[in-house]
Amino acid sequence: MVKMFEVFSRVFKWFGAKGATKEPQNPVEPFFMYLSVIVAYLTAFTGGLSVAWTSPVIPKFQTEENPFNHTVSTTQVAMLASFLPLGAVSGPILAGYIADRYGRKFTMMLLGFPSMAGFCILAFARIIELWYFARFLLGIGVGCYFAICPMYVAEISQNHNRAKFGCLFGVFITLGLFYPFSVGAHLIIPLYAMTCNIPLVVFLIVFGIFMPETPIFLLGKGRIQEAEAALVKLRKKKPVEVQEEISEILAAVQETQGKGGFKELLKSQQAKRALVICIGLVLIQELSGIHPVMAYLKPIFQASGTKISPDVSTVIFGMSQISSNFITALIVEKVGRRILYMVSAVGCGVACAILGTFFFLQKREVDLEGVFWLPLTCMVAYMIFFSCGLGPLAWSIVGEIFPSNVKGIGSGLTVCASFTASFAVLLTFPLISEAASMAAPFWMFTLVTILGLIFIYFMVPETRGMTLAEIQETLKKTEKTPKETPVASMESVTTYF
Repeated sequence: MVKMFEVFSRVFKWFGAKGATKEPQNPVEPFFMYLSVIVAYLTAFTGGLSVAWTSPVIPKFQTEENPFNHTVSTTQVAMLASFLPLGAVSGPILAGYIADRYGRKFTMMLLGFPSMAGFCILAFARIIELWYFARFLLGIGVGCYFAICPMYVAEISQNHNRAKFGCLFGVFITLGLFYPFSVGAHLIIPLYAMTCNIPLVVFLIVFGIFMPETPIFLLGKGRIQEAEAALVKLRKKKPVEVQEEISEILAAVQETQGKGGFKELLKSQQAKRALVICIGLVLIQELSGIHPVMAYLKPIFQASGTKISPDVSTVIFGMSQISSNFITALIVEKVGRRILYMVSAVGCGVACAILGTFFFLQKREVDLEGVFWLPLTCMVAYMIFFSCGLGPLAWSIVGEIFPSNVKGIGSGLTVCASFTASFAVLLTFPLISEAASMAAPFWMFTLVTILGLIFIYFMVPETRGMTLAEIQETLKKTEKTPKETPVASMESVTTYF
């Protein structure tokens, strides 16, 4: 495992060597910092598999493996699915408050226990109401991971690698989504549920013993010596060599000094703008159709009438998601957030528009035999473009853009907005598809990406290479020149390629 981490870190160091801004030409990126990020993201892996956990289990309700002494109805299956987003909405605000008051590390470890309890209940319970409760517990864990984990990673990262580490959040979620399909289908339900606890056990042991609290939180609480020790450990430097970074962090913390909470969030100009940006980005992310596409992947392929097997299509779709998330993490610091976001919005919009047109023509009984490959191509293109911007970058920005004293509560509100939108889209997608054909929702997703492109262009700043203090200074500005940033970003693309 150590060898795997070393190879992983070397790949990222090689890609991170070019294009980094406002850092030394050969920035020191020690192995321990990469290990800290990977261990923290075991919670993201757990979040992904929690979301997809029911996928291989639901078909088993019709077999001898059914753990209940009755037939599971369609309504009960729907309730099993819906209790997770309900839990995900209810937990993040409280988790954000705990993170701001008691620390990011403490909160992340605390929130591992609801998920572990949920998987244990799923393994041994024989009453479906207990399964509802277990899915609610898993939802609490998922929502809190989305709120706190990106925050922790952003606060231990450096200016030149913060975005690529943030994008890895999406990689680990995708790997977690793949686990139920690749492993869960081949295990009995109790064993499958208990294996889902393995990443959390590893996380709680390794993270609890070896990983430090974030320097930003420690300095915000006046614990300077502990912050210095954390930076020495993360950067693998001598105490005297981290004094400059401590001064930068102190400047950012003092700039946003306050008690925190809702009152401070609504009073601070940069906090309010950060909240608008983050909620806007996650609404674009959710309303552009990613969760309906994931949840109804096989029915969409079946409805398209394509000759390619739905199972094969699903595998191709999943592999494109993993690879594009990983590539985005490698190039984001060279290209910049804004340009990737805009390219992503345009690509997703075009893919949804073509797919909507395909279903529209299919309903009109136009012969589409010659383009049987088009639905799969559009879906793969959609996932590639989504994974290069709209997907992973939202959580990267959430982790870095809030002032330190309201970061927890701001992230919690953002996650609540995200899962509320997700629930609404998942609920309405099948209804709209049935009432107005499959074309209608995909054209609606296209409209969302167009509106999202406008929002990104006028509202989202480029934070590539900025310190956290500089990000807060950028948010203070009431006037901005959006044309300048994309040009700079496009120059970076030209330089890189």
